[in-house]
Amino acid sequence: MNEDNPNIPPCGNYRVNVEPEDLINIYAKEWVLSWCEKHHPHKFKEARALISNILKEPQKEETIGLFLDKKA
Repeated sequence: MNEDNPNIPPCGNYRVNVEPEDLINIYAKEWVLSWCEKHHPHKFKEARALISNILKEPQKEETIGLFLDKKA
């Protein structure tokens, strides 16, 4: 491992254990998001604008609880 930057090889040997069900969930969500972006790109632009505004003014009344409310 490089003392200045741990991302520069050699990083050593490592292994990540992932359950097949977790991979299925990850890839299914990725596929759905890709489909949505392809067929509804305007919604992604809308979401980016909304999140940008939230980051600029996080304490605004309409942003409180926005991501915890599942009624989309």
